Amino acid sequence: MKNIVRIFAVLLSAGVLLLGGFRTYEAVQAKKDKALAKNEIASTLRVQVHTIKKGTVNLTVPVTAQVHAMNEVDIISKVTGRLERLRLPDDTLLDEGVSVGKGQQIAIIDRAALKAAVNHTLAAIEVAKASLLRAEVGEEDAQREMKRWEALFAKGAASEDSRDKAITAYKRAVADVALCKSQIAQAESALEQAKVNLAEATIIAPISGVVSIKYVDEGSMVGPGIPLVRIVRIDTVKVIGSVSERYVASIVPSLTPVRLLSDALPGEEIKGKIFQIGVEADSVTRTVNLETRIPNPEAKLKPGMFVRMMVDIETHENVMIIPDAALVIRDGKPMAYAVRDSHVNILPLQLGLSEGDVHEALEGVQPGDKVVMRGQQLLKEGQQVEIAGEDSQ
Repeated sequence: MKNIVRIFAVLLSAGVLLLGGFRTYEAVQAKKDKALAKNEIASTLRVQVHTIKKGTVNLTVPVTAQVHAMNEVDIISKVTGRLERLRLPDDTLLDEGVSVGKGQQIAIIDRAALKAAVNHTLAAIEVAKASLLRAEVGEEDAQREMKRWEALFAKGAASEDSRDKAITAYKRAVADVALCKSQIAQAESALEQAKVNLAEATIIAPISGVVSIKYVDEGSMVGPGIPLVRIVRIDTVKVIGSVSERYVASIVPSLTPVRLLSDALPGEEIKGKIFQIGVEADSVTRTVNLETRIPNPEAKLKPGMFVRMMVDIETHENVMIIPDAALVIRDGKPMAYAVRDSHVNILPLQLGLSEGDVHEALEGVQPGDKVVMRGQQLLKEGQQVEIAGEDSQ
């Protein structure tokens, strides 16, 4: 009986030991499984992706350009005198920034002296006409005397010398008449010039615009060649820049769009179209002038300002767009890493136009594809990844 009890006790102890060992094994195995799970999770990379969408890509050529006034005129005096008036008919002083209409009176130069010159030439004409009348009377008298002496000479009642003197006196009288007529013509010509000078003493604006420079003040002495003011028309401005000759064939006046950017107008983009292309290329820089004309009613664009003219040479619409950060170049060929069903797929690409940091993808991606934006060098084909976030680029 005692042996049976001992055997039972031994078996019971062995069972307890076996049960404890099994539980210990289960615990160790659970720790191993948990460690393996942690390693698997640690091996799953977290990536930032961008969803492929369709959009528009432009082949844009940046051109440094300068703003020019549509028209620019220096108003120059044609006569000598004191500048009596430099203002508009409403008495507005002609200063920088003042608007001027075409045909408006803007200046008057010493009209009193010029009016006196006109009156003087008128008087000279009257004197010349009076001299002509006297000369014509003298011519008639000389002609009668000449005829009388010729008749007497023919009868032998006068000497040849007397006859010759009468002929000479007549010729002198004819010359006096001719001289008086030429003096009248000369005086009339002087009158016309005096009238022109008087008219030019009143200066009229040849164009509409704004005074950009005032050279002299009222009361100054002016003369031929001396500018008074500069008038510019800037309600529309010309913007001119030079582009490489290789782009000229792709630019079409009135069709090719341009966008103007200026540091003076931050955040503002002014749109227009190419107006005309220069007729010749610069032989040194191999560039050709481009001109666009921009409405400028608020005078935001000032003549002399430099702007960036973005010439949109070519536009592709409704195409696949992929950001530059998603591209990887392998063996000189572009590719992208896409995440599909939580696994990495390497997509060979064919690219088209580029604009800034985006590119046209002709082949390789479809709308909705999620391409990896960073850390592509750590990825392999088929590798499991976890999307950590979406890049909005």
